[in-house]
Amino acid sequence: MKKKLSILLIRLGGLGDLLAVLPSLRLLRRFYPGSRFSLVGRAEYGLLLKSAALVEEVLDAGSSRFTGLFGGDDHSDPKLETWLKSTDQIWGWTLGESSLDLEAALRRQGARSVRIIGPPAGPSRPLSRHYFDLTAEALGGAGAALAGKFDSFCRLKLRDEQASAARAANLPAVIHPGSGSRKKCWPLDRFLAVAGRLAENNIPGFIVTGEAEGRLEPELKRHGFPPGWTWVAQPPLVRLAARLSACRVYLGNDSGITHLAAACGARVLALFRREAQELWRPCGRVTLLSAEEVADIGLDKVWEELRRRDRTNGSGR
Repeated sequence: MKKKLSILLIRLGGLGDLLAVLPSLRLLRRFYPGSRFSLVGRAEYGLLLKSAALVEEVLDAGSSRFTGLFGGDDHSDPKLETWLKSTDQIWGWTLGESSLDLEAALRRQGARSVRIIGPPAGPSRPLSRHYFDLTAEALGGAGAALAGKFDSFCRLKLRDEQASAARAANLPAVIHPGSGSRKKCWPLDRFLAVAGRLAENNIPGFIVTGEAEGRLEPELKRHGFPPGWTWVAQPPLVRLAARLSACRVYLGNDSGITHLAAACGARVLALFRREAQELWRPCGRVTLLSAEEVADIGLDKVWEELRRRDRTNGSGR
């Protein structure tokens, strides 16, 4: 029987960044049953993992307690040092920041067992798979044996009461027209046109926006939504995840919410810029359409792909 450990996880960045390491987190959870996991990252996103019982504690990376790690301060922090020394293992996954710098900062502040996994050298495979394979390799023989089961670690499994609420709501289609970057966004009028066509086919649903989509709100406020369709602004992530787990189809850009939809088991149609499709492709039941610029993807092409996915929607999840 494995010893129950205190394990600290570090993942900075947005929702998509966090969900890119979801398979790795679930692998560690499987490998160390009964251990206590604490996540350092953006609190609002980490709470989603806490609600799914993947971590016991979420710590905001922006807190002053972590200045010695992320604030460029080379001085030792006695409180941070005492806390890190009490942690059995520290795992981190980096992207833009230097893996060596983070590991050096952790060891300088008293950490003992540290494993920091950096990004791939190039966009040759999805980031989530890269992190998962290196995490499995770091776990040794027993972990490496699970590397071939990547797909089984990709789901964000909701608690029973959340999933039940989602089934009761039964909103069959979800459209998320935004992203953290405008260059990743398909034109809003095309998303609205897709909603109109779905309504004509008696498929209801909702358009969801988050904090990054404030620029879309004036047009959405003016828009007359078809019967069965509505706009939901900034829903709590846990509630949105529950609805995504039950939706009939999801359409969105390269965004954190698209990664969330895929993690929740939705049938996802994702619209990407071609340069990002290999590295940032979500894992799960995802069809990806891409072009040099997202606006180059035609409305009819998206509609035909949605119809095709809906015709196969009777197959099991």
